[in-house]
Amino acid sequence: MKKRFTTLLLISLMVFNFFFVVTAVQAGTLLDDSNAQLGEFGEEGYGQEQAVYLPTIVGNVISVILGTLGIIMVVIFIRAGFWYMTAGGDPAKVDKAKKVMFQTVIGLLICLLSYAITSFVVGNLADATYLS
Repeated sequence: MKKRFTTLLLISLMVFNFFFVVTAVQAGTLLDDSNAQLGEFGEEGYGQEQAVYLPTIVGNVISVILGTLGIIMVVIFIRAGFWYMTAGGDPAKVDKAKKVMFQTVIGLLICLLSYAITSFVVGNLADATYLS
């Protein structure tokens, strides 16, 4: 039952993260380029198909996976903090909670570094392969 719940939770987090990935928007560039963007839509028409490139797809999939792992790590860290707070002075429980917290922090650092490396590599790969 516990494995089934954990699997369902992981799948729902991945689906949620996949569909609701928030992208950064810079207001200054949005306002400056609004007329150019409207002109592009006027010329091409609404609903035109846009090319999807393999590096972009791979980057998005990796971002979703790493984002989901980050969410899972934060949940595990909160759970270990709860164990630490409810240990009641038992040294074995306190040590177990500290160990889980330490391992979670290391895992979060690995996820953040892998996200940064992936973002750098996919960005440079996309710049190198697109004809601009």
